[in-house]
Amino acid sequence: MQACLSADLPLNAIVTDVSDTEAATIQIKENEQLGLSEYSRGLSFAKLKQDGMLTQEQLAEIAGCSRKKIQNLLAFEKIDKTIWNAVTNMSKVSARSAETILALSKKSTAHKEALIEVAEEIRKGAGSVRIEKLVDEILNGQFGKGEEEIITDSSGAVLASWKKGGIFFSKNINVDKKKLNKLLVEFFNKK
Repeated sequence: MQACLSADLPLNAIVTDVSDTEAATIQIKENEQLGLSEYSRGLSFAKLKQDGMLTQEQLAEIAGCSRKKIQNLLAFEKIDKTIWNAVTNMSKVSARSAETILALSKKSTAHKEALIEVAEEIRKGAGSVRIEKLVDEILNGQFGKGEEEIITDSSGAVLASWKKGGIFFSKNINVDKKKLNKLLVEFFNKK
């Protein structure tokens, strides 16, 4: 409407008094005709849900999809902005991939960093299974093989290993974190 007024073009409009819920329903139906990416749909749905316009169940009914699909679409809004900043273009990211990204990012900081590391693959449209595999490869040191270094004691027992992404201690090793932190600080201060 504003564009027509600015360009001094005639405008015919029908003004209808509708409730907020009805207006949200109309918006969803109009957006479906535009062919928005799942990312854009997810953010739109999240806004409607946050504003209290519609529940997740109502969104599913209006959009004509399952509650699981709506849950996946709503995941887009919950993903850490640092991950999206690394991906930069979310137009090829599916709702299922978004749900996977969200679940992985909640596991640990290392998972979040691994997701940032595979941002290009996500941008290209990697599916959820591929994203999980890439993150696992990074966390297990298989991404960029040959970078792993095993730390053993004098008897040959494995204490830990350096892998891409950090040092990983063997499960049977009891680590005094305070003492290790102190040693690390001393080591880096001597450099």
